[in-house]
Amino acid sequence: MFNTTWENMRNTIWAVLKALNERLPNFISDWESVPYYTLTPNKRVVGIVDATECYICRPSKNQEEVYSGNEKCHTLKYNVIISVDGKTILRMDGPYAGSEHDVTMLHESGVLNSLRSRQVLMGDKKYIGDSRLLSEYFVAFQSLGQFRRIRVRVEHVIGSLKHFAVLSGTWRNDFDQHEMVALVIGKLYNFTQ
Repeated sequence: MFNTTWENMRNTIWAVLKALNERLPNFISDWESVPYYTLTPNKRVVGIVDATECYICRPSKNQEEVYSGNEKCHTLKYNVIISVDGKTILRMDGPYAGSEHDVTMLHESGVLNSLRSRQVLMGDKKYIGDSRLLSEYFVAFQSLGQFRRIRVRVEHVIGSLKHFAVLSGTWRNDFDQHEMVALVIGKLYNFTQ
């Protein structure tokens, strides 16, 4: 096809991905400039966090490390943090092993340590055990519906990311390259918004 080898086409695609990764704007680094939402007194929700899993082929070594009991297959996981209005991906961290718990991934990423006082992240029921995380368990019953209407926005963003077959299908290439592809997709999402 086009009088070239598959190896040349592969190298060209990776060169384009590297160039996109370098030239597209990075995710945020300062939480002060992020719009917030006040759901509870004395707490400002600056982002909504959730994890997503991407299927990978069974590795030849350390299979149990990347095996996800939730998905019942081998996966790589990413933490996705979006703005409260649901229009921008603020941060995307990963890949993590499929066996990693969502809160453990969030702690390892260092995101919680970068939050200022009174700033919290909103998450689903898995995100408990830290005062900087706001979960359904800690919201008054009267505002539970409002909480769920806001938190579902991260599910819509992850659904948009999963339109790319690279993130929704099974990854059969080198696992180290998956991170760059996923980050480029996240940056492209922000670029198109």
